[in-house]
Amino acid sequence: MQNEEEKKILNKDFDVLNVINKTYADSSEYDLNDTLIYLSKVLTSTKAKNKELVKSNFSKFVECRIVLEEILEDMKSKGLDKDFSSDIFTNIKYVKSNFKPINKEDDIYKERKLMIINKYKTLFNIKKLLEMNIRKYERFVEIYKEGKRQFNELKNSKFVQSLLESIKDIKIEFLEILYNEIIDDKNNYMEILYYFDLYFQVSEDKTDRKIMNTLLVSFKEKCLDVGFTNKGLYLKDINYYFLRTIIHLDKELQKELIIYIFERIKLIFENSNFDFIKIWIFKYTNFIPDFLDLEVKSVYEVHLRNLKKCVISKFLDRNNLYESFVRVSTILNDDELQMLNHKLLKIVEDKSKNILFDRSEDIEEYFRELDKFDEFLKDDLEEFQELKRKILNGALRQKIKNLGMFLEKTVNKHKKMMEIVRTIDKLPDWYEIILKGILPVLERDKAILYFVSFITKTERPNLNNLEKNEIETLSGQFGFLTK
Repeated sequence: MQNEEEKKILNKDFDVLNVINKTYADSSEYDLNDTLIYLSKVLTSTKAKNKELVKSNFSKFVECRIVLEEILEDMKSKGLDKDFSSDIFTNIKYVKSNFKPINKEDDIYKERKLMIINKYKTLFNIKKLLEMNIRKYERFVEIYKEGKRQFNELKNSKFVQSLLESIKDIKIEFLEILYNEIIDDKNNYMEILYYFDLYFQVSEDKTDRKIMNTLLVSFKEKCLDVGFTNKGLYLKDINYYFLRTIIHLDKELQKELIIYIFERIKLIFENSNFDFIKIWIFKYTNFIPDFLDLEVKSVYEVHLRNLKKCVISKFLDRNNLYESFVRVSTILNDDELQMLNHKLLKIVEDKSKNILFDRSEDIEEYFRELDKFDEFLKDDLEEFQELKRKILNGALRQKIKNLGMFLEKTVNKHKKMMEIVRTIDKLPDWYEIILKGILPVLERDKAILYFVSFITKTERPNLNNLEKNEIETLSGQFGFLTK
């Protein structure tokens, strides 16, 4: 008896083309070609076998026919043909009814098998697909990644494992082709990055130092090739290459890459104005990718901090200290401000070594300017206040020293007294301290010491007749100091 499928096929309305279109609607040209080749081989083989079967068993066919004819004649003569036929049909119906569930299960199995074949067709054909596309780099990577994805769903199957094992050689060949592209001098850096991306999507070894070193060297060469004509465009380009490169390197090479890019940035900053630098400093503050190792990030932060130190040194103007301090502080975070504070303290201390105050107004003006920094220094404020006291004391000591030397070298007592009066006049807030500082010098000139003792409110010196005469001579002009 013919099953339903056979009846459909033998029916005169059966449309072969329609069935093929539905069955292979989603199949690739490669799959269709394989199917056609397979069917042709099956048809040829079947025809050959049938011919051979008939040829080798022709005598048996004849014998069987004779036997069947004799059985049929015997059944007719005994009247068994009708009953026997009835039994046969009854048994056929019984068998069909009992085997119907089995047939359904077989159909379900076939459908499931077909679904699995279609779902994992890339994996089942992966070797041929990769061989066909070994020079089509992107397609090769797509096939490999899809095959790997399908493999992960069936990885416990030994058969599936053997499929992946079978592509090892073709994968090695593909990686060698890509490596040759990477080291080819004819390819520019963008092309090299492209091949690197493909390489690491297929390579199982993500720590291949040889390939990583090649990429790092290519990055350095690219940085040297890019022109400096437009500094902003240069930094933009090397930043892009940096981000594309760092993801392919191991930790140690990432550190080396960071050190190199900051060397290039520093070179650009050396010949740039502050406004340009400020823009790029802000960009570099949040530039490093988050996924990098903490140790690598630390190297980046250290070099960014050192870059900012260079900016501080370049733009903190000794002659325009406050305005330049405020401007530079805008590129620093709270932790980094201490670098600027220490630089300020150092400049202030260095400048104070040569400072001389002729008038009280000079001292007041100087320290009024320094007091502007108080609000910025915060944690360093105590140190700054101590520095200001040190500067003032140093200036007064220098004033005492200079005045003492003048008094020692000068013989004319009128000139000596005139210098003392000038000191009182110009430094009304500090002359008392200064005059007390020169008292040891005046021990050798009791006449001058006499007048100064009234100002410093110290004990009067013992005078001889000569010294008394000198005081009387000076009192006409300087006697007001004793009142």
